[in-house]
Amino acid sequence: MVKELLVVHNISSPLPSSCKQVKDKNPNSPSGIYILGTANGNSLYYTYCNMEELCGSGGGWTRLAYLDMNDSTINCPSGFRLYQSGGVRACGRPVTSSGSCVSVQFLSHGISYSQVCGRYHSWVSSSTCLDTNGWIQ
Repeated sequence: MVKELLVVHNISSPLPSSCKQVKDKNPNSPSGIYILGTANGNSLYYTYCNMEELCGSGGGWTRLAYLDMNDSTINCPSGFRLYQSGGVRACGRPVTSSGSCVSVQFLSHGISYSQVCGRYHSWVSSSTCLDTNGWIQ
């Protein structure tokens, strides 16, 4: 793996800022955790890159968010409420007498993208629908 990363990055070139850039430079890159640079080059971050096909498009997908609600140490994003039933943990909008709407934004680290591929697992209780994760390319 280190050898493959060295092909993608060397001292004279900046770190890739997206998983797509990693895949474009080295088409045989495996899925896994990568260190990427922000688009402006001011900082680094770790992210999971999916190098396989998703949503009918080739690899190079950058994970922006992942909530594994099977892990009891994971909390819902701010504004969401934790729902638990029959061993299932999920995040959803809070219940109010007048209805409610809640959303969350995840940082894209300045990545320019042409596709959004979302994957979610939903659990419906009354009108509560709950989402888990997404990808961009």
